[in-house]
Amino acid sequence: MMGWIENLPAPLVVVLTAMLPVVELRGAIPLGVALGLPPLAAMVFAMAGTMLPVPFILLGFEPVSRVLRRRLGLQRFIEWVYDRTQARAGTARRYGWFGLVFLVALPVPGTGAWTGALLASFLGYSFRSAMLAIATGTFLAGSLVTLLLLLGIIVTGS
Repeated sequence: MMGWIENLPAPLVVVLTAMLPVVELRGAIPLGVALGLPPLAAMVFAMAGTMLPVPFILLGFEPVSRVLRRRLGLQRFIEWVYDRTQARAGTARRYGWFGLVFLVALPVPGTGAWTGALLASFLGYSFRSAMLAIATGTFLAGSLVTLLLLLGIIVTGS
């Protein structure tokens, strides 16, 4: 698998990495810098990759989860995803839109755009409001990770 990844351009590797849940931009920005991208470019590509799945999650999670529950018997898995996301809902419930921004902006595992999109879907945010909150949080998280990288607090291993 690593053979074909090595042949991809660094920006594409960063975008694909940032699309992964849990990893998102907190892993993709340092990877991009390690691959030779300037920090700002790594941040932009990572933010783009992080945001790519968001509209699909916002629009598709509920209908897809209904099908998975009924037809494929994945009720337990869907409940696990729902429970895991609900466990992080306190801030978003307490502070509304700004809470959702904060949840996405906090660059630690278990937060981020995937969790924010699922949570926005569960809490009934409008598509536009959710996209704006998640994009804002993604920008803040990307800026923070890039700043920590520039300050030497996050190292790339290169």
